[in-house]
Amino acid sequence: MRSVPIVTFFLLSTAILTAISPDSVAKNFAPQQQTESQKLLKLATKNIGEINAIVYNYAASKIGQKVGDGECATLAVEALKAAGAKNFWQLGPTGNDADYIWGTRVVTITPSNKSTANIRAGDIIQFRNVSTYKKITFPNGSWRSYTSSYNHHTAIVKGVSGSEIYLLHQNVGENGKTPEAKKIVQAGTINLNNITSGTMWVYRPQR
Repeated sequence: MRSVPIVTFFLLSTAILTAISPDSVAKNFAPQQQTESQKLLKLATKNIGEINAIVYNYAASKIGQKVGDGECATLAVEALKAAGAKNFWQLGPTGNDADYIWGTRVVTITPSNKSTANIRAGDIIQFRNVSTYKKITFPNGSWRSYTSSYNHHTAIVKGVSGSEIYLLHQNVGENGKTPEAKKIVQAGTINLNNITSGTMWVYRPQR
């Protein structure tokens, strides 16, 4: 049976914290974005702790906007500042390609350890060489596969459901998306069942 061509999406991100003047690409939220952001803000107050709530609220309020220079780590940096929490340079390694530490480690996720039990909204995830693969087979026998890569990335947890972690992040997007569109805060999802390689360190912000 003939299969359809493979469709591949690459989600690439770096965390170069340089002082670039902010250039907002979406100053005015679309109505649906405002509604989604408002819903997220309401969810943030439920049993996740004060610091996590502030981190979460900050990220949710920036959906559709570019935070700072638009790099992925900058969103986490600014959210932690808003919460009065410790930032990565106070807790661990620095440098453009370092595996940043964002607080107290909650869990380390790998292809052999995919537990989400202790993850909550407002936690921060540091990715290293994470790849995912998903194959969908259609009733006629044809199939399509999807891959993604987070080589060096930082994201804030929006929520968890089963094996799926919902994210708030920036400097991310599939091939063909413009650099400007990638560098705005957006929601995303990663299904841990689809991880084939790499490591995700999940941290709880701390003061």
